[in-house]
Amino acid sequence: MTRGLRFPAYCARRKTVLPFVVLMAFVGPSRAPAVVSLTVDDASASPGTDVFVAVTLTTDGGEAGAAAENDLRFEARLLAPRVDAGEPACTVNPAINKSSTRFGFRPPGCAPSPGSCTAVHAVVIALDNTTPITSGARLYTGNFRIATTAVPGAYALPNGNARYAPPRGGDHDAVAVPGHLTVSGCNLAPGAGAQPPWVMLGLLAWRGWFARRPA
Repeated sequence: MTRGLRFPAYCARRKTVLPFVVLMAFVGPSRAPAVVSLTVDDASASPGTDVFVAVTLTTDGGEAGAAAENDLRFEARLLAPRVDAGEPACTVNPAINKSSTRFGFRPPGCAPSPGSCTAVHAVVIALDNTTPITSGARLYTGNFRIATTAVPGAYALPNGNARYAPPRGGDHDAVAVPGHLTVSGCNLAPGAGAQPPWVMLGLLAWRGWFARRPA
């Protein structure tokens, strides 16, 4: 007997395989899913100074975003949002032409005072156009004040509740990419970085000995 598939079995399998092959020929290889990301850009500043934190939009996979929203979160012990007429002092990028953009604080109803609010909520949108936002464009910039007691180092800038709307409409999840804040320089707040008395006495004694040392 000939080894391999018997003719009836082979025909049955071919009837199943051929339509699949024909279908794949029309469909082609699968495409990567479209991704829209809202990214908090890295920033740096010194204690007691202002820092401007930007959020950008990037797209790939053929998708586009005509509107976007996100929560730019912060720690009150580290950052205090600047306030303008009771709202966050944020500025939308005029180049993206989204004139109906609005900003608010989170959680809803919180007072814009240290420790009361934990995020700036941004809705970047235009009511008169659905023009796609260019990938890599800055959406907006938020103004914050770094606490005078902030210890120099690297801190996270969390990002959440990221959404976008394509030009065709709808509401979709976006990838929320956090950023980092680098606090540089010296902390000049009263008591910050103070040395123990015995260290100061030792330094003074060393300086005195150095001054009296024979040439």
